[in-house]
Amino acid sequence: SAILLAPFALAVTFALRPLVPWERLLLWAIGSPLVLYAFHNWDLIAVAGAVWAFAALERGSFGLAGGALGFGASAKLYPAFLLPAFLLERLSVRDRRGAGRIAAGFVAVAAVSNVYWMFRDWEGWLDIWGFHARRYPDFGTIWFWLAHHGRRLLPLSGWDPPGEGMTSWFQEAVSVLSLVVFGATCAAGFSLVA
Repeated sequence: SAILLAPFALAVTFALRPLVPWERLLLWAIGSPLVLYAFHNWDLIAVAGAVWAFAALERGSFGLAGGALGFGASAKLYPAFLLPAFLLERLSVRDRRGAGRIAAGFVAVAAVSNVYWMFRDWEGWLDIWGFHARRYPDFGTIWFWLAHHGRRLLPLSGWDPPGEGMTSWFQEAVSVLSLVVFGATCAAGFSLVA
């Protein structure tokens, strides 16, 4: 994984170069999150897509910005959540053509990245969604630490990871709370733009 992901770390570094001062770029390049975390989790592919999308948007390459978001979203879903913000940014300056190019770039790259695999193995393609829906919160998340301390303060069953293919009440609560927090954050962001 580290060998495969190293070019994506370089891609993020090169995409950030025109956007940030050298000192901040150096903090990214030698920072402990990149060194210790990035090379064992495929989030770096999605991060590279998102950062390239921001860099392309800044340069006015709207089709490329949408395509980069589509590429990142094909690795992990969260770059797709940036698409409405990119579209609203263009629409706020009455640039429908730019918004259309962002949307077209996103759809084209996401389709090229996914449609073949969807038709080849629909169940396998869907399995990743099921895996993430059932998985216990990761060590580096606030949800993990909430469970860690929650089981000490309120010793109930369900704080711990359940057996294979099962979910606990805590995982269900995390799913609902995450959606509520995400929705509230999006609503607050959209109210600032409007």
